[in-house]
Amino acid sequence: MTAQPLTIEHRSVMPQMIRDAHLENQFAESIKRSEEGFNRIKNQFPYEAQYFVLNAHKRRFLWKMNLRELHHVVNLRSKKTGNFSYRKVAQKIYEIVKEKTPLVTKYLQADLDRTEY
Repeated sequence: MTAQPLTIEHRSVMPQMIRDAHLENQFAESIKRSEEGFNRIKNQFPYEAQYFVLNAHKRRFLWKMNLRELHHVVNLRSKKTGNFSYRKVAQKIYEIVKEKTPLVTKYLQADLDRTEY
């Protein structure tokens, strides 16, 4: 996997569990403060600014994998115990593989339940 440097430019997401807990304002304030810190130092200290990026911020990456890695990613990362953001990615990977090569998905065990996000 090749990832871009951490940044706030791709915005952030609010997990459903935050909404369910009625913590939207506190969450939004945390995002705002982290982005202010990032913007304050990014020009002079671009690498250090990455420490202000939260897990809620979106990140772009290129992911190439073989069949063994595909099996691992879909079976493990699509489970409810996984982080909501990579669960979505694992579920989407499964759907694309099912569309393009349905025989491969016969051997995958994806959890496609989306009720938690």
